[in-house]
Amino acid sequence: MKVLSPAVTILQTIHNKPYVAKAIESVIAQTRNDWELIVLDSGLWQGKEDEISFTMSDDYDNYSNHPQIDWIITGERPRLHDRKCPISWVTNEAIRAGLVRGRYFCTFYDDDHYEPQFIEKMAGYLDAHPECDAVRCSQKRTFIKDGVLGETPPLMATDFISGENFDCVVDGGQVMMRSTVIEKIGDPWLPEDKDWNICSHSDGIFFNKLGKVIDKMHFIEDILMTNHKTPESTYSPTEAE
Repeated sequence: MKVLSPAVTILQTIHNKPYVAKAIESVIAQTRNDWELIVLDSGLWQGKEDEISFTMSDDYDNYSNHPQIDWIITGERPRLHDRKCPISWVTNEAIRAGLVRGRYFCTFYDDDHYEPQFIEKMAGYLDAHPECDAVRCSQKRTFIKDGVLGETPPLMATDFISGENFDCVVDGGQVMMRSTVIEKIGDPWLPEDKDWNICSHSDGIFFNKLGKVIDKMHFIEDILMTNHKTPESTYSPTEAE
């Protein structure tokens, strides 16, 4: 580990995506600097000679030696999605391995984008509110379809929420939480079922579990991150696999 005492651990799951550098740059550009980024890379680009694999190789070369980034090749076998939900499995394995060292943590994906004040405002809120176990911000939502960039209405955070009703209400990238909730929820944290109807909203199922162990999720109304949907969905099947 390169950072001695990070306040925030960010787990970023990536898989053969052309937008990884932009996502990582949005972390590096944060106005608060006591973070560590754990890049959990499937590594299936290694040894291949297609355009995305070349891009991924460049990204690895450019960022793996950054003092606040640990780039881990997770080494899962090709077509893991035939047996498990890959994002859930990788996230769970990272938690099991003790990679979450910050007092706060959040999850981040290979095409998400943080606004520069995401960590400053989210971690700052948790610093100022010791009674708060989890806080969410508002989220901008964009997509690419037929090569055209579009936008859907933002997912706004405008009130406290509680209970087991977070699924399809809160997106994984919106939330920062205290690492102590990991112990309260218990392994497995995210569902590893390969069924796509479960896997596709595993973050929501995780937040339902979170709702059982916290009083309520707090909110910051500011839009502090963007969820960017693309044709190259994380861990989607490809002919190369």
